[in-house]
Amino acid sequence: MSSIKTFLRTVAIIGIISISYVSFWSCSSETEQQNPNETALQTTRSCTRTGSEPSKTCTGQTTCSLTPPINVAEIESYSEEPVNIIPLDNSIKSLKHHFNSNKDKVRFVALLSPNCGWCMKGAEAIRETVLDAYPNGDISVSIVWIDMLQGDNLELAQKHAPILNDFHVTHFYDADHLLGKSIAGILGGDGEIVWDIYLFYDKNTEWNAKPPLPTTYMHQLGPVYHPWIDQKHYYCGQDLSDELRKTMEKMI
Repeated sequence: MSSIKTFLRTVAIIGIISISYVSFWSCSSETEQQNPNETALQTTRSCTRTGSEPSKTCTGQTTCSLTPPINVAEIESYSEEPVNIIPLDNSIKSLKHHFNSNKDKVRFVALLSPNCGWCMKGAEAIRETVLDAYPNGDISVSIVWIDMLQGDNLELAQKHAPILNDFHVTHFYDADHLLGKSIAGILGGDGEIVWDIYLFYDKNTEWNAKPPLPTTYMHQLGPVYHPWIDQKHYYCGQDLSDELRKTMEKMI
């Protein structure tokens, strides 16, 4: 009987250690769902710990949870005016021209999927920390709606764009991932497509043959399905809002 109790106690201890180990290394999982025509990848954001110390973004359910729902009514309530969105058809020259024509200002570029809950949370963060916080800020904002998830299209981008309707902002639509691929390439992801990313550029930064390297950037792309992108720039949810705010304070 004594040996049985000892065995059960050992099993219980091993179980506790195993649970603790799993909890230490992963706050939430990342899942993917491929759409019927295999052109879209939908992920929830992961929250992982690296090394012996927790990462700065691993804060549990506050910022790392399942993809949040999109409140369409709230988004559309920001503006009743139709938003002009410039399609990037076969070329990103129109975006390049807009970027270079505002080189006397800080430039901010974000690539957002209109059907992505985390992207729309990112849009809310841009509204709060970039536009509302600096109504007279010397900044040019380019919002590039990119076709990444099932249901993404120009019509949906038109419905969701009002949340970022502002005189600082010019909207574009990247149906063919032209900018998504270009930005991924300069960040070390040749052949990849980047989205849900937020990039800052100093004044006088010029776009030549390729998009320039950003002064700094943030993204909400977890490491499981996006291992190529630098996870030091991963900020999710409230962490993204905080980092956008800190960067604006430095650059404006």
